[in-house]
Amino acid sequence: MLTIDDISVSYRIKGKPVPVLKNFSLQLKQGEVIAVLGSSGCGKSTLIQVLAGMLPTDSGTVTAAVRGVNLPLNPKTHKIAVIPQNCGLLPWKTVRQNCLLPLQLHNLRIDDKKYAELEATCRSLKVDSLLERYPNELSGGQVQRVALARAFLQEPDLLLMDEPFSSLDTITRSDAWELFLNIWRQKQPTTILVTHSMEEAFYLGKEIAVLDKEKGGLLERMDNPYFGIQEPGCEGFFHRKRILQGLLKPKDGGGLS
Repeated sequence: MLTIDDISVSYRIKGKPVPVLKNFSLQLKQGEVIAVLGSSGCGKSTLIQVLAGMLPTDSGTVTAAVRGVNLPLNPKTHKIAVIPQNCGLLPWKTVRQNCLLPLQLHNLRIDDKKYAELEATCRSLKVDSLLERYPNELSGGQVQRVALARAFLQEPDLLLMDEPFSSLDTITRSDAWELFLNIWRQKQPTTILVTHSMEEAFYLGKEIAVLDKEKGGLLERMDNPYFGIQEPGCEGFFHRKRILQGLLKPKDGGGLS
């Protein structure tokens, strides 16, 4: 169980605190995946940074289970994998080296079993033939799949994804969604996916959460019966989509981001 309890986060701009998340709370069961939507500036990426341990909170707590025991969420005690929007591959390292880097940084043993897992994971994501290439030799879709391989190879307790598919074209993005789901179903890490796409949220989120910029908190949370179904094309789907469109309708002229 991941429990975000009443956290508040602000940035300092010209010496003054500007609140982003205000008394925000969310619970997520172990092995679930939730898609997070919201307008620009509502705190989606801020939430990812807090959970990744990159940004402190002003108040509140975040805890997650480790072997059945709830502990304060911390990269030192929890295995947390992050896939940022730019995928975060180091250009001077090969695909193989990029995939193994998080394990090396955590001083984890890389044995024959782990090398075999690397090969299998990359094979599942169709990048096993690219292990000796460098990021600048890859297409956008290949870079994104390598980032997925690197994340899943860590066997994370928590997987954080900050719009990782947003730079892909429609066909490549659809393929990437399917590959992600295939390997997610095998590993099932607790996952938070930040996205600006309702279609992506419906396909990849077992639940969908909408953040509100004015409240700085959760506006709506709904179950998603269309998880893993591309283009459901039924009235129930279109009804839920209309509800989401209403929730995401900008109040200040800003758009969905």
